[in-house]
Amino acid sequence: NPQGDQLWLWDTPGFGDSLRLYNRLKQQGNPLGWFLSNVWDRWRDKPFYMSQRALLAARDHADVMLYLVNAAEDPADAGYWASEMRILQWMDKPVLVLLNQIGSDTSAAQTAADLQRWRQATAEFAGTVRSVQVLDAFTRSWWHEKQVLQSIAPLLPPAKMPAYQRLLQARSTQQQQRESASLQALAEQLLQAVTVQETVEAED
Repeated sequence: NPQGDQLWLWDTPGFGDSLRLYNRLKQQGNPLGWFLSNVWDRWRDKPFYMSQRALLAARDHADVMLYLVNAAEDPADAGYWASEMRILQWMDKPVLVLLNQIGSDTSAAQTAADLQRWRQATAEFAGTVRSVQVLDAFTRSWWHEKQVLQSIAPLLPPAKMPAYQRLLQARSTQQQQRESASLQALAEQLLQAVTVQETVEAED
């Protein structure tokens, strides 16, 4: 924004073997865990080592975690997500669960059912998961994005709230400008359409 405030979004890699990753992260506080993570894994399994580094960086620098799930999946069938939620618990940051892959042919009733299903599934992680919302890759709108951004605000450290509110205001101003430009373009097209004339010749 004009005041120089910035919102950083970190896109971390997938968890991979989340159960193994969780067990390794839990050992970070003891000497053996440090050795396994920083020496053994770095030498023997570089992708696994890099996954740990990415999550440690997110834990140390991020304020809020956005966790994407496939809305088409039933939580009971997605065996991976419980261990991933335990990793997020270990990171000790507030989490927003975002339902992705809703699909353009999904009804409002089905979307509501998907939301309810995932809210029930994450209830046991209530101290970590603060909200479950829709943010689909293909069907989302500016309204969905606005809702997610507003949901982040109360989860931030108090010292960062003034800057975040300025960022929200800057985004709102940009959105109003886009809407105004869109309406102007639509109005011009409609005006052109009503001035179109076509001469129909009379039949003999």
